[in-house]
Amino acid sequence: MLALSIAGLALLLACAGPDAPPDAATRSGPTSRRGAVGGDVVATVGDEPIRRSDVEETARATGLPPRRALDRLEEESALWARARATASPQAEREAGEAARRAAVQALLERRVEADVEAGAITAEAVAARLERDRARFERPERRASTHLLARLPEGSGADARLAAGRWIRQAIGRLAQASDPVAEAHAIAEGGSGSTAFEAVAEDLEPGSPEAPLDPAYLAALFAVGQPGVVPEPVGTRFGLHALVVTAILPAWSAPRDEAEAAVRAELLVEARAARLEALVAELAARTPVVRDEAAIGRALAAPLDTDAP
Repeated sequence: MLALSIAGLALLLACAGPDAPPDAATRSGPTSRRGAVGGDVVATVGDEPIRRSDVEETARATGLPPRRALDRLEEESALWARARATASPQAEREAGEAARRAAVQALLERRVEADVEAGAITAEAVAARLERDRARFERPERRASTHLLARLPEGSGADARLAAGRWIRQAIGRLAQASDPVAEAHAIAEGGSGSTAFEAVAEDLEPGSPEAPLDPAYLAALFAVGQPGVVPEPVGTRFGLHALVVTAILPAWSAPRDEAEAAVRAELLVEARAARLEALVAELAARTPVVRDEAAIGRALAAPLDTDAP
């Protein structure tokens, strides 16, 4: 339905110009269908009826509630009515609907493009959008890991920490000798700690950057080594002592600056032209009177609409 509004607006812009007479929508053209509110007709825009079946079709196609679908139809009919009122009878007879929509779509694009040129997008706007969407165009180095944790209860004493330290160092030795240190870490955890002073836990972590929400000591150890493998020393955090395996290093990446700027500039231009189009539609729709009979609308829409039909 959006294409219908755009096409009607473009034809109006091309044929009527900004000074079309306020009552233009009340004049019928060769293709107008005269109607009065009542029965299946729930509203009229000029001489153009909007029927209950039209509301059903629009609601089904757009997913809008019935009354919002009616609002959409009234807006579109208003634009079409003003466009038809200023078009010549010959054009009305000769132009098929598909051809007319294609032509007015092109006219509208030229009008909006003329109002919002590519040069209107400033370098400052591009820089601000790049900063806002930085994650789209650059990514820091990220690292994945598996860790075997000797989890110490809060308030554990020195003896418990010493026992956990001895156990985690032995675990690091096993991991360093294993052909698959990740599988070995999980096997060790499944075997338990053999102590009541601490618990053995193994966990795989997704790739994270230096800004990931992890314990600072863990992050420091994770990014301290130059390649994947077993970190040779235990890592102490507020949770206990860790045997850490760096499983993957994903290098930093950034899009070329010129490509990022071009993409953002194009997006900003589309947004600016869309805003201009919306303003033009609102301006012209506001100049076209729409008459509604709320009682008739209430009666017609009282029964459930058939919005599920194919």
